[in-house]
Amino acid sequence: MTALALKGLYKEYRLPGRQVAALAGVDLAVAAGSLVTIVGRSGCGKTTLLRIIGGLEKQSAGEVAFDPPGARIAMVFQEPRLMPWLTVEQNLALVMRDQPPDEIKRTVGRYLDMLGLGGFKAAYPSQLSGGMAQRAALGRALCYNADIILMDEPLGALDAFTRRNLQEELVAIFLKHNKTILFVTHDIDEALILGQRVLVMADGRITAEVAVPFPYPRDAAGEPFYKLRAGLLASLTSPPAQRGV
Repeated sequence: MTALALKGLYKEYRLPGRQVAALAGVDLAVAAGSLVTIVGRSGCGKTTLLRIIGGLEKQSAGEVAFDPPGARIAMVFQEPRLMPWLTVEQNLALVMRDQPPDEIKRTVGRYLDMLGLGGFKAAYPSQLSGGMAQRAALGRALCYNADIILMDEPLGALDAFTRRNLQEELVAIFLKHNKTILFVTHDIDEALILGQRVLVMADGRITAEVAVPFPYPRDAAGEPFYKLRAGLLASLTSPPAQRGV
């Protein structure tokens, strides 16, 4: 079952004296319950693609279709973007304000415990480490019960140790809840550690795609992983006509 389908997606920005194509004809189908990573250089169109899927920007041309049509979309940004005047518990509960109080308390408590934040539910964002704040942002997306979760380099600003821990937590959440996730990153290893499919973007297009055949958790030090990484790196650095994995 396809959760998301993009057809002929274009996005142009008007600048003084010229137009810039951020997306130049993107076609993509994402299966329900899959984790797809998108990797590419800065300015290749990754963030623009997520923002259009999430309804934060409007495409210049093309179609975005969801199944079901009214799919719930959540987005996790590079910065946690928590409300500073609310506690961690209140930040998560904010997306459930139309639910019965008992359901809110139960759901928020479950995700706080799952993400190791149960002891910090009364803390404010300024009292959290970067990793804890990103866990809270992920918990907020899960409390929203989104059909599709869009993640725009959410781990990019973290130290290597915290980043690896959150990669493991994200995989565990994905396997448990079977959510459809699109995860944008600059990091090739991260793309391969997380993604069932890795899409390479360049010049506003998807220029290559690779299926990752390894089970979770993945051994980034193994020879098969290294070979796949080398092929993906070559796809990112080769001229457009030669790209492919």
